[in-house]
Amino acid sequence: MSDFVLTVGFFDTPKLMCRMAPLLGGDLSRRVFLERFAALSADGLFHVRKICAANFGEFCAVVGQEVTESILVIFFFLIHRIVNRIR
Repeated sequence: MSDFVLTVGFFDTPKLMCRMAPLLGGDLSRRVFLERFAALSADGLFHVRKICAANFGEFCAVVGQEVTESILVIFFFLIHRIVNRIR
C-alpha cells in the first residue's frame, strides 16, 4: 500500500509544482522548483516526463523568458523522448 501512495504522489509532483509556481512568483519558483523540475523532466518513467511536458509552458510562463531560454534544451529532449516512446 505504501508503494502505491509513493508512486501516486510522485506522479503528482510536477503538477503540484506547476500549480504552486504562480502563487510563489518567478524568483522563488526558480530557486525552489527549477532544479527539481529539470530532474523530473529527465526521469526514467514515461508518465512523469509526459506530465512535465504537459505543464512545461505553465511553468515557463512563471519563471520568465531568460530561464525559459536556458531550459529549452531540456524541453527539446523531453519531447523527443516522448515522441520516440509513442512510436
